[in-house]
Amino acid sequence: LAALSPGPYHSWFRFDPLSLFDGIGRDNGSLLESLRRIIGVIREHGPYDGVYGFSQGATVAAMLCSETCWRHLGGLSEPPFRFAILANAGATWALHRCSLELADKSHVHASLPIAVPSLHLIGEKDRHKGESQRLVQAFDPKTEPLVYAHKFGHELPLQIAGDAALKETLRRLPDRLRRDDGGASVVA
Repeated sequence: LAALSPGPYHSWFRFDPLSLFDGIGRDNGSLLESLRRIIGVIREHGPYDGVYGFSQGATVAAMLCSETCWRHLGGLSEPPFRFAILANAGATWALHRCSLELADKSHVHASLPIAVPSLHLIGEKDRHKGESQRLVQAFDPKTEPLVYAHKFGHELPLQIAGDAALKETLRRLPDRLRRDDGGASVVA
């Protein structure tokens, strides 16, 4: 990255699995700190129709859709998003292995499967393709997760915007949404 930009550099959490417990379960620049910061924004400005995440952000977005996170960590009474679009997911091991420390000092794991409709964009040449595929499995099959595979790597180039298969997949997303308000507000 240093060859492309002088920084500073940011990530949602430390990627090193060896620092999983001090990097995710405690308030020190961790995933927990990131989740709390995002939940604060959701409380102040939400709820939102959807959430989008790319790479490590896809895993964070999925965690925010987990009932453990939005109910127990965030104190919300319902999911803050009606759908999730998750692109080229990375570090999905964190979703399956992290333990969130709650205010009462108890620890909980992310509740799976996640019951929010989702669209997963997966690069056929992405070195993290397996991570994206594992993330699809973390969503409840009853929500019928949608998958769009593109021919690229760990990227979403503009060429996919004109792809007929992607457009058709996007048209199917509103059918997956919860109908609490009488209809979907997604435009494909």
